[in-house]
Amino acid sequence: METDYRRLQALVAKSQGSITIEFAEGSPPDRYIINLRGRGVEKLDANERPVLRSEHRVRIYMPPRYPLDRVRVKMLTPIFHPHVWPTSEVCIGSDLLPGETLDVLVKRLLALVKFDPRYFDFQSVAHQKAATWAQKNLSIFPFDEVEEPFKPAPPPIDDKPKPLFWRDTGPKVDWKEV
Repeated sequence: METDYRRLQALVAKSQGSITIEFAEGSPPDRYIINLRGRGVEKLDANERPVLRSEHRVRIYMPPRYPLDRVRVKMLTPIFHPHVWPTSEVCIGSDLLPGETLDVLVKRLLALVKFDPRYFDFQSVAHQKAATWAQKNLSIFPFDEVEEPFKPAPPPIDDKPKPLFWRDTGPKVDWKEV
């Protein structure tokens, strides 16, 4: 998690204000509130036109078994999006694999709030009304400029060698007899 925190700090530093860390708790941090800047849909008005929002807050929780278990993400500001449940939980989808880094997740979340259509999966939606509206309006997305599709960065090279563990579940062998 320490490496994830350093990568997130590096992403924030080069984001030109589009990503900020409002809150980080734990040592190393496992709970975050991240601010994302980019136009996204807060809701639809009475005429089905988007009401845009430029500031978004996201809560990220990294479970104790991270990166084996998926992180949990919840929007703290209103958003009308095909991959955000009405409860504000973000449906990360199968594209985020265990082992992907926190900075990649935050980049994806920024693309999500900007309605980058490269990340829509209309076969698996969390909010059907938002998905139906988005499919009808694909030509207006994304609302703001987005980076190229995000690929996970290769794992960092650590200075310290990692210990290797072997778990033998087979029968006990007396090596003196072999």
